[in-house]
Parts: sequence; structure tokens; C-alpha cells
Amino acid sequence: MPTYQGQTDQVLKIKLPSAILGARWGEHEVAIGGTIMLEVTTQWVADGAEIQITVKDFEGGTVETLKGKVFSGIHRRQYQVSKPNKTGGMYFEAELKAHGLKAMGPKVKVWPAVDITALEWLDDKGKALKTVTGDQNMILRAKVKSSASNLKATFAIFRNLGKGESCIATYGPYPVKDGISELQWVFKMPHDEMETLDRGESKPESRPKPVWHFTVSSLGTTVKSPELTGEEDLRITFESKSKGRPKEIKLRQADGRDMTVRVENGEAKIEKTVPRAFELWMGNSESDA
Repeated sequence: MPTYQGQTDQVLKIKLPSAILGARWGEHEVAIGGTIMLEVTTQWVADGAEIQITVKDFEGGTVETLKGKVFSGIHRRQYQVSKPNKTGGMYFEAELKAHGLKAMGPKVKVWPAVDITALEWLDDKGKALKTVTGDQNMILRAKVKSSASNLKATFAIFRNLGKGESCIATYGPYPVKDGISELQWVFKMPHDEMETLDRGESKPESRPKPVWHFTVSSLGTTVKSPELTGEEDLRITFESKSKGRPKEIKLRQADGRDMTVRVENGEAKIEKTVPRAFELWMGNSESDA
């Protein structure tokens, strides 16, 4: 580190030397069509300073030239590997022309495109699932094909309860065997989050059914699965004040449809099972007929 000396009661003006501290990729390999993080870290470079990134193949040929800016001492981006590369790899050069600074990033392996298909939700017996009705063991499976050696895949699971998508878990990377990668996962229904309704609503808004999806990523390529819809049976226990009187229970389902369940007489306590989405409005009515 440089040292500076001044005199008391006098202004000391110094110029801090700008520098590029590091240049790196986020991974050591990627496939054509995939994305890979690129990062350049600097010291004493002002926000908004222009930076030029030149991506080159293993033979030094220019693949692509990118322009960007530095903020908080960092330039970071997701680089899409969209250009052909017959040399099997690439590196990049970072340049801050206004500061007279250059740096070279490391070399990474570039494989041919990876093919990720047939993403499936399966039960523990291997049967395909489109809906789920309760806690259960699952298998998440995908076909992953590439010429890359030691191919691996990462699974990420997302949930949407009607309030926006959120990632709830990430697993892997797992090895790909015979073109297949799979994850055994224990699905648990988020009952507490689903049952928070104001039963006093007279005209509740429609609420979408909760859905899940997962993604499979390999060598910078990510593919999304079909959605898995959450459904469950609602068991209604109705306390009758007197025997012999018909009762009705009115339900408004999450998609806005109304349903009336007629409970027959003769029992003081009657249970009725109806199909439902998770979020309902429920009201009671009685008939003396």
C-alpha cells in the first residue's frame, strides 16, 4: 500500500491509484447455449466507469466484444455463450481504457450444447403426476444428454401460492447416469400458509390454486418442468342443532365457483367430503323445510 505524508494545517491532495483486482468466471465449464457468470473486481474506480470485455477462444480469436459499467467496484454479468466455438474453450480480457488498465480472466471449457428434456413429476412408484393431494414421496426426473465428461445436473424447486414465485429448495449437482438425472424428494403440503383466510369476507377475491415447478440445470443450460397443481379434499364437520332438519353448507372455491353441499338429516354430527382448492370462503345456512 502506498504511504502519504502531509503537514498540519495544509491541504494534502493525493490521487488514489485505480486497479483491477481480479477477473473470473463463475464456473470452470459451460455448454454452447448456456450462461456463465463473468466478474471483474476493481479498486478506486468510480461508479459508472466504462469497461470493455473481449471474449476470446482458445486460439486468441475474438468471439464477442461487450461494453458495460463498474458499480461499487464490480462489473458482473451473466454471459450467454451463443457464438460458435470450435476451439473447445474461451477466456476474456477486461479493459478500463480511461484508467489504462487491463486484466485477463482464466480459461474455461466450452462443450457442445447440452440437451435437457422430459422433465417429469413422478410418485414413488414411477407414475406421472399432474396434481398432488397431500404429503408424499416424489421423484423429479429429466433426460440430460451431452458429450461432456462427468456430466452433472442441479435441481431447483419453486412454489407459487398465488402471491408470487419463490424458490424453496436447491439440490445437487447430481451425476447423470445413462442420460437420466433424478431427485428423490419428500413433498409436504404447506397447510399453515394455505389456511389463512378471513372467514368474514362476503365477496372474496378468486385465489388461484397453488402450483409448483422445478428446473434442471447443467453446464449453464436451464429448463423448466411442467407445473404440479395442489389440490386437497376438505372434510367438513357440521354440528346439527336438531335432528331431522336439512342443512346446507355454501362454499366459494379458489377459482370463484360456488358450491352448495346438502347435508342430510338424521345425525347430530355429519361429515361430508368435497373436492376443493386450498383457499375457500365458507358460509352456513339452515332450512326449516
